Amino acid sequence: MRKLSAVLILVSILCLLSSCTTINSSKTVSGVHPANVDLNGAKTITVMPFTVDSRTKLANQDDAEDAKQAAAYIRECLIAELEKSKNLKYKTGGADAAINGRIAQYIVETEKLSNNSGYIRSVVTAVEYDIVNTKSSTILAKNNASISAESKAYTTAKRLPAAYTLIEPKLPRISTVILQDVQPYTIVNRISLIKVKRNRAMRKAYNMFAEGKYSAAMQSYLEIYKQSNLFEAGYNAARLMQIKGDLEAAKKLSTELFAKFKDTRAANILNEIENQQKFVKTE
Repeated sequence: MRKLSAVLILVSILCLLSSCTTINSSKTVSGVHPANVDLNGAKTITVMPFTVDSRTKLANQDDAEDAKQAAAYIRECLIAELEKSKNLKYKTGGADAAINGRIAQYIVETEKLSNNSGYIRSVVTAVEYDIVNTKSSTILAKNNASISAESKAYTTAKRLPAAYTLIEPKLPRISTVILQDVQPYTIVNRISLIKVKRNRAMRKAYNMFAEGKYSAAMQSYLEIYKQSNLFEAGYNAARLMQIKGDLEAAKKLSTELFAKFKDTRAANILNEIENQQKFVKTE
């Protein structure tokens, strides 16, 4: 029995030393993601006033003024960022594209905690918006975004902060979501590649990735995949396409990989891309 255990341990050690397995190796990488929406060549953009209308869902009608204040602030944040944009020129009128938005809901709730331990206040703000080609009046995309905030517990309801005071610091997050639809943005991901230690070409491609040469690494992995039909090379190429923002190419390659190898890791990439492509295109 001792001899058998010794043999198994020795085999395991030799396997590790000879690098007979593949391993996953990850790295935090950043890349520029293209705008989520195709603006059809628009060079200029404007932001129309965001509105609060009869369809806006309010818990209390008294919150309508706060909702209007939130709408105005989101628009201000958008304009401030677009005026600094290197990709689009902001214009107050006569622009190629326009962003229209409305407050879909502004819900304020005050809750008494169990055991008389105090009170908390929560606020939810949701926005619906569309992006329009002003020349043809075509809606390029429709989307929505929401944010919430919650106070800490207070002994009495009178000590709770005002609803708008709670939600205002988080409202710029909504403008960030909208901005990602109209201009490129930087994303930071923890990306895992499959490292095949016994394959010289794969090692070379991985070294490019480790050095931050993502485009070169992607091309190298793609060539290996085409030449050797190696799943790991195709998977790594698709991952790098994803981080570079070439989602359609990553989706096409991942679909091919899953159809060919039935490997769920390819399906995982497809699911992630579907989550990234969250906006709804309209005709």
